[in-house]
Parts: sequence; C-alpha cells; structure tokens
Amino acid sequence: MAELSARFKLIDEMSDKLSQMATAGQQTTESWESVGEAANLLTEYQAGNTTNRFEKNLRCLQQKIRPSKSVSAFA
Repeated sequence: MAELSARFKLIDEMSDKLSQMATAGQQTTESWESVGEAANLLTEYQAGNTTNRFEKNLRCLQQKIRPSKSVSAFA
C-alpha cells in the first residue's frame, strides 16, 4: 500500500511540474506576441504612419506590457 501511495504522490508532483511548465510556456508566448506587436508598431511608425491609430495602439501596448514576476517551471 505504501508503494502505491508513493507512486500516486510522484505522479501528482510530476503533474504539478508539467502544469507549471505549461503556464511558463503560455506566458512566454504572450511575451513574444507583445514583442511582435511592438515590432509592427515600430515599422508603422518608421513608415511615417503617425496617425491617431498608431498613438492609440502604442498606448494600449504600453499598458499591456508590465514587468511581471518571472515564473520558472523548475523552481
């Protein structure tokens, strides 16, 4: 019975680590999407499209990108 309990505990711990890794991966993907949005805005700005739309998108992006706690799946 103790062996069965130990196996379930190990499976539970592995599941928790995989969940943490998935969360970290999702946050990384969101960060890269924000980088892509910033690059698009920069390209638009450099092309001379300094319209209200650019200004509005830049403000939205600045509000979206906030320093957050780094999540490590291996902590």
